[in-house]
Amino acid sequence: MKVFYAFAFVVAGTIAAPHKLGDHHADPFNALADQPSVVKAVQERPGTVKPTMLMPYKFKYDVADEEYGVQMAHNVDSDGIITVGEYNILLPDARMQIVKYRSDPENGYQAEITYQ
Repeated sequence: MKVFYAFAFVVAGTIAAPHKLGDHHADPFNALADQPSVVKAVQERPGTVKPTMLMPYKFKYDVADEEYGVQMAHNVDSDGIITVGEYNILLPDARMQIVKYRSDPENGYQAEITYQ
């Protein structure tokens, strides 16, 4: 038992002792504070359009947990430009909120919200 107390005393002293950093350690927060930083802005020619890669995606999920009263679903389909989807959720007042939406570059996000 005396060995345990001695070991605990040494460990506690090691943890509680402040650690002194020598000159060989750099302070991570001030390591670059004394050095000036140079940022160069790259300007593109007017009228140039960068082609972007389309990223089509599709996903769906349903959650129905009767014990906690959670019911929701989400269904999305996108070709990378136009996104169409629908989600619904059971509200605390027992109504089902259904949101059908469409998003595209010309019209933005458009939603139709209904309740059952």
